[in-house]
Amino acid sequence: MPDKTAHMLQKTLGVLGKLQSMKGEDFTEGMKEYLQLVDEFYQENEHLMARQQYKAAQTDPEYFLRLLVLAEAIHKDE
Repeated sequence: MPDKTAHMLQKTLGVLGKLQSMKGEDFTEGMKEYLQLVDEFYQENEHLMARQQYKAAQTDPEYFLRLLVLAEAIHKDE
């Protein structure tokens, strides 16, 4: 699982990097990709997250990144 979390972290950083330069429809598509990553992370880590954390991650990329880093650390210890 740590490898999957690390991969998701890298993917999220890539999507967020692209979003910074996107506008209009491209931005909307980029946000869909970001929200898919949040959904996937929540489904895989539902036992570690409260619903409020999931909702916050949907609108706060920095918060989501912190959750990914935390999950990666937890999975390394397993």
